[in-house]
Amino acid sequence: MLATVIASPQCREAITAIQFLLWSKGILHVDAIHDAILVRPEKCPAFDKADRYFDPLDVLKLCSSLIIVVASSQHHVESPYGYSGSTGFGVQLAHASVKEYLLSDSVISPFKEQLAEDRARTIIVRACLGYLSSLSDPSCVLGYVMAGYPFAYHASRFWASHARLIEGKDEETLQMILDFFQNKSKSFETCFELFCIKALDNLDRRRRSPLCFAAYEGLTVSCKHLVKTTDNLASDGILDDALVAASIRGHSDIVRLLLDNGASPDAMGGGFTAGSALKLAAVHDKQKIVEHLAS
Repeated sequence: MLATVIASPQCREAITAIQFLLWSKGILHVDAIHDAILVRPEKCPAFDKADRYFDPLDVLKLCSSLIIVVASSQHHVESPYGYSGSTGFGVQLAHASVKEYLLSDSVISPFKEQLAEDRARTIIVRACLGYLSSLSDPSCVLGYVMAGYPFAYHASRFWASHARLIEGKDEETLQMILDFFQNKSKSFETCFELFCIKALDNLDRRRRSPLCFAAYEGLTVSCKHLVKTTDNLASDGILDDALVAASIRGHSDIVRLLLDNGASPDAMGGGFTAGSALKLAAVHDKQKIVEHLAS
């Protein structure tokens, strides 16, 4: 099976699909995985709708013994508004044993190297950020974005969870993350809005700070860079917003970083449920964070 994939002209797309399914949560829509495997981070733009010239099922059939296509009416498939039985089809690994096999020493090159966790998560982060940065009109309404770009929700919601594990290991990927945060286009704002649909419903969406997002998601290396390069952190309340976000999630290294740079444990920030970072850390049972904030 793997030898057949390697010999195929769509080998790259097939490997990318397996990387996503191996290291991502849940089931992805066929349309979402289709767009994901077409991203070329080395190009500008990294994604072009004109590249949707083949049936994604042709690629998935190459891996037919490893993955299955399921009807979303029978399974919970990720949708822009959470997990629901929406129409269409989703893709997942065929069985739990498939993951064990793909990570075993039995897998031949180049699969073994490409499916290793750090390498796969790096490819996933680059694909997500490349896709989000390629939105043709990131200022338009979210409904249009989600209809025209089916991978946008997954990319927005989950890229940082992968980046958290590899941002300090790959300089090129870290620079891509920082460029995304600091880009003057509205791609990050759109990402933030899509992220808020599920993850930050209580967050004041007018305060779309990259530092707040990075703090919430535990991107320690990115936070260090953003603290150094972002203007007016204290006067604009950005530090306090980020401290609240990091405190709620229990990211102690980021909490210390923000405190060292002037964030106040008693300040109200981020648009979360009323309360200071100290109070909210206690409410969310983050004892280690409470000790940092109270000291």
